[in-house]
Amino acid sequence: MVGVPGALNLQETFLRERLGAHAVLRNRVRVRFTQALGRCTRNPSDFALVYCVGRDLLKWCSTRTNSEGLSPELQAELEFGLRQSENLSKADACDYLDAFFGQTEEWRDADASIRADAKEMPRTPSDSSGALAAAVEYEIRYVQDLWRDDPVQAHENAAKVSDMLNKPGLKPYRAFWEYLAATAADAAHRVSGDDKFHRTFLSHVQMAARLAGGVRWLAALSFAHPSIMPNGSPFGVSVIEALLEEWQIRGSKFERSVSEARADLNNNEAGPFQRGLAVLGRMLGFQTKRHNGTGAPDGVWWTEDGHFYDFEAKSKEKPEAPISFDTVRQAMVHPEWLSQNDKELPPVRETTIVVVSPRSKIQDKAAGIAKDARYMSLVDARTLFDEAASVLNEIRARAIGLDEESLQEVITETYHKKGLMGDALRERIAGTRLRSLPVVATA
Repeated sequence: MVGVPGALNLQETFLRERLGAHAVLRNRVRVRFTQALGRCTRNPSDFALVYCVGRDLLKWCSTRTNSEGLSPELQAELEFGLRQSENLSKADACDYLDAFFGQTEEWRDADASIRADAKEMPRTPSDSSGALAAAVEYEIRYVQDLWRDDPVQAHENAAKVSDMLNKPGLKPYRAFWEYLAATAADAAHRVSGDDKFHRTFLSHVQMAARLAGGVRWLAALSFAHPSIMPNGSPFGVSVIEALLEEWQIRGSKFERSVSEARADLNNNEAGPFQRGLAVLGRMLGFQTKRHNGTGAPDGVWWTEDGHFYDFEAKSKEKPEAPISFDTVRQAMVHPEWLSQNDKELPPVRETTIVVVSPRSKIQDKAAGIAKDARYMSLVDARTLFDEAASVLNEIRARAIGLDEESLQEVITETYHKKGLMGDALRERIAGTRLRSLPVVATA
């Protein structure tokens, strides 16, 4: 079985991948998961090995909120499979498979244990299903109002839907309905000319931003209304979720991945340091990319609302000398180089140039061309890495068994508590102007 069967059409793809409204799809995925496995064992005497492929499917199966709505027998089988798969060697896997396909005494003992566990596992329905069912009537009315070209009534019904989606796990979906209520209020303002609808529009958009956290689709609104995004630029929850999924919440891969990234960032050679810098960006919730070529930045981080950090890294330089004119000149051309050479990057709203260096002084001629470029020391970069790694480890310890919406809450809450998001994070990355460093006169 390859991947989570959670996006079979465009609407489901949007709900799952762009909106992050996993609770809305949870029952559909359970049904499809059960049907897929059921095709393997039609009769009571049938048995089959189901090999689950993909990190997203492993994550789904490992989340208690997802599995607890399955049949008790399937829950017990899943839990058994997860336990056996942790730190599994090839030799042990072969032994287990031989026992299973041979239906040996060893396997029969294991099967009896699974059956005993199943008796202790209740089947728990989703706590959000009632709210979703109650809201359907007003969702349909909203669509009908749009077809009748009645934005005032459409706004009223969209607002009702949002009010009814008051379960914690439904926050992303409620954020979407706040957005729909906002668009209806904006249309009502255009039709009626009544300014109260414009105020209502802004209220709904602000609520959507608060509810959405790091959901990506909402970030585009900040281009038109920069004030709606709470605590500065939108926080990249989805980036951190993807990183945790890649490094795995269960097993030893997480520690190994952190150790490798730390070793890269602590290496003064250009290649390893740039790799570590890219990983650090992901650990802080940024999209990242590395480039090659004359004039290219040594690393690029960006947020979903178009704020870019272009890095010039000089990790190998000797700390005694000042930051040179050539270093600053190289850094200042990065935005132009990116605009001319990388057409795949999203639109740029704002760019911050950051020079990462072990040097703590700057040549007078370099300061003269630095404009608003910023400075980060190697020590600061490595300290930031250690703090981000500690936060990720704390989240990982809490994440086992959490559903996707709860994990988003934990990520946002923990990063905010540790001062690693919004304006506080920006201060850590780019709080020091390059030209504010002690200036050394050029000989």
